[in-house]
Amino acid sequence: MLKDMVHRWNRAAPVSAFLDDLPLQQALHGDLAQTLRLLNASLLGLTDAEAARRLQQVGPHQLPDLRARPWWRHLLLAFWNPFLMMLAGLGLASFLCDLLLTSPAGRSWLKDLLLAAMLVCSGGLRFWQERRAEQTIRPLTKTMAEVVQVMRRTHEQAPPTLHRIPLEKLVPGDLILLEEGRVVPADVRLVNAQGLLLDQSLFTGEAMPVEKNDSEHGEPPAPRLRSRVDRSLLALLDAPYLGLMGCSVVRGKALALVVATGRATVFSKAARYLLRRPFLSALQHELNQVSKVLLVSLIMMVACLLLMRGLARGDWSEAILFALAVGVGFTPEMLPLVVTV
Repeated sequence: MLKDMVHRWNRAAPVSAFLDDLPLQQALHGDLAQTLRLLNASLLGLTDAEAARRLQQVGPHQLPDLRARPWWRHLLLAFWNPFLMMLAGLGLASFLCDLLLTSPAGRSWLKDLLLAAMLVCSGGLRFWQERRAEQTIRPLTKTMAEVVQVMRRTHEQAPPTLHRIPLEKLVPGDLILLEEGRVVPADVRLVNAQGLLLDQSLFTGEAMPVEKNDSEHGEPPAPRLRSRVDRSLLALLDAPYLGLMGCSVVRGKALALVVATGRATVFSKAARYLLRRPFLSALQHELNQVSKVLLVSLIMMVACLLLMRGLARGDWSEAILFALAVGVGFTPEMLPLVVTV
């Protein structure tokens, strides 16, 4: 019963749910010919007229507006945690009981001050950490190149030639050239790769570059820990023939087909998602599960003690104080602060 209550409480969607509508998901499960048909493109590149039409249709390839949340909203979200809310509730109830049900001579504010100190330290430290992380993600948009090399044709019968165009004019279906030392300017599918190594640390945090090729039947990726919150993103990163915007070319070169640009890229969606709501790693998800189980258990225990004490002695004021004292005693006040640190 207790497990079912916690399961119903935790109905949050997986973090990777925001990736489900990407065109890259269709490119992941189809071969190159299917991807070309999906994008209505060819291995000769787009014509200038078709590229201009698509640019007008999908808009310029611009990075998302990474404006920070207001500080007051960020501060409120820093305290939106099951343990912190439990500490706040216990502290408020303890303060009211001391104020209304206890004589002035018997009042002690020590436990109230302890709960308030733990609450402020944990929430304040979390606010400071996440504020710094949010200010760090915004300069990432400046790492992208201002121009990109693309294969274009003047008309349908003309041979493809290599052009240097502004990044904003890149559209889905374009054929681009990736070279060593450059950043992948959009989400792409590799058409022809030669000794290509990509640094995907922007998404995975792994320092070692990953080998990429243009084959749908390459060697399977090395096994990694997967949780239910990141399967979609890891599937995109593990595909040997896909490259995501923001990854850098460590070695080699490749001809790649642009699959998604602008707000449809994984980088743009991830940036907007992380600024809109907090990202929960597998560790944080499990900690929230534990805290919710403890919170539900504590509420049930305090309620049972209150009823038993009140019915047995008939003094409900004393029963409330006793139940609150037991609740405060069984609450690990230092746990939120330790986890935050």
